[in-house]
Amino acid sequence: MAMVLRANPKTLRVMQVAQSLAKGCAALAKGFRGPGAFARGDQLVRASLSIGSNISEGCGRGTVPDFRRFLLHARGSAQETLTQLRIIEPQSEQERVIIRALQSRTILVLKMVNRLHQFPPPDRRHPFYHGSPFDAFFLDAVLFDAVPRRQYVSSMTAPSPNPITNVSDTARWVAMYRAMESERPDALFRDPYARRLAGPAGEQILAAMPQGRRWAWPMIVRTAVMDEIVMRLVTQQGVDTVLNLAAGLDARAYRLDLPRDLHWIDVDLEGILSYKEAALAGEQPRCDVEFVRADLITPAARRSLFQRVGAQAKRALVIAEGLLVYLKPDDVTALARDLSTHPAFRWWLIDLGSPALQQFLSRTWGNQLRAGNAPMLFFPEEGTAFFAPAGWGEAEYHAIFDEALRLRRAPKMAWLWRLLALLASKKRREQFKRFSGVVLLENDKGR
Repeated sequence: MAMVLRANPKTLRVMQVAQSLAKGCAALAKGFRGPGAFARGDQLVRASLSIGSNISEGCGRGTVPDFRRFLLHARGSAQETLTQLRIIEPQSEQERVIIRALQSRTILVLKMVNRLHQFPPPDRRHPFYHGSPFDAFFLDAVLFDAVPRRQYVSSMTAPSPNPITNVSDTARWVAMYRAMESERPDALFRDPYARRLAGPAGEQILAAMPQGRRWAWPMIVRTAVMDEIVMRLVTQQGVDTVLNLAAGLDARAYRLDLPRDLHWIDVDLEGILSYKEAALAGEQPRCDVEFVRADLITPAARRSLFQRVGAQAKRALVIAEGLLVYLKPDDVTALARDLSTHPAFRWWLIDLGSPALQQFLSRTWGNQLRAGNAPMLFFPEEGTAFFAPAGWGEAEYHAIFDEALRLRRAPKMAWLWRLLALLASKKRREQFKRFSGVVLLENDKGR
């Protein structure tokens, strides 16, 4: 009798990688041009989709021999996908990077399929597995696809082209999170421009980040909470100017219900800002929008900008979403001091992580970001007190986890985190609340 298979395609890590590969290939195929473009794109998409389909059907067959047989079909589809990717002639350097990353992900799928073929999930009927605690926590059903941990980690850390080349590329990554949320029927916000702004490169970056989709919720919650704060300050506190530092691909000026006379200033480097302007060409902003090219690390450039805006505004809100974490502490201090000298800059909206978050990120996204010239650097031990000497005091702190519970975007294991928090000491509970948050700072000179 054939062994009964214990495998759920939803829990197989190889399925997640295969699905991200298929989405990346579909996005790439949309850009094909010239004779035979449709046929070439169709063949690439069909081959990549067939990988996950065969794995899923193998799980549904219910026996190890059938599972292994369909894994061989999946392996053949992966080889076909790799061949199709290798014969594509890139039309730009960006497309070349995307193709190389997709090739690397296809090779990763091949390795994972081979090892899953060698180590299929165990027989449910075996007394050692059935009904025991080991059965509930066995790694192949939860995360590692029946691959011994050492082999799994080896395959996941194989060298591959990094689609992130600088900090500006992270804007495409975050835009993908906004697109994911916007496409939900119960979306917390609607950003109709997010997927367009992210582009194929954004999809590829997300696919390349370890557990990128699983950890979408903090970014989504951050966006939603900041949206709420921006709208409250504009409608209730009389904010007449928003200075959006390192704006990246943020489209709040186009998607929020803002008053027409609000002056919104997006500041960023030439490359990313020109890309955004081109992508949003023809779209109507909700308010008066100004784009400013400036390197905020350069003291003279930022002080000149702050002087001009500070003289024109009466009650301004400064936003620095996803900026400070990429700066050195000394650069953050200098930026904070330059902003606080202008009383018109009443509020400063930021996101802030703790040293504990830094340790966590070093085990997940740290390697990709460092290799892509975008290391995360700023996680002050003092928390919001770091900004006090520079003239900024904490007005509000919104813990990301608490907000995720409120907004119904908490991860599945949230109940366990809450239980552990109840069992922890008061000091540890306070540290956990300050693990990561959205912070509204208030200027001492503007009070």
